[in-house]
Amino acid sequence: MENLTGYLEDKAELYKLEFKEELAYILSKFLIMLLMSFVFLVFFVFATITLGNYLNYLLKSTYYGHLIITGFYLIVFVLIYIFKDRDSFRGFMEDRLYNLMKSRKGDTDNE
Repeated sequence: MENLTGYLEDKAELYKLEFKEELAYILSKFLIMLLMSFVFLVFFVFATITLGNYLNYLLKSTYYGHLIITGFYLIVFVLIYIFKDRDSFRGFMEDRLYNLMKSRKGDTDNE
């Protein structure tokens, strides 16, 4: 009986360690993605401003370039809003998330 109790305690400890390892992996992946997203956002904002200024220069205007860029982003937003409930768009996003989770599961199987 003592061996069974020890075995169960060891098994519970193993599950705790595996859970902590999985949690650490998920949090580190989340933080890396958050950092990468922030850096990309900063890049994207400056690239958009630069493009707007360049269009202003070409159009010899102080605001038409920025207006064109804003209109483009508004069109993209409206398209995403319209298609957000479509099965193909949602399915694409679900497939991406599933593949991300499945890739981690494959990593632990190889160890």
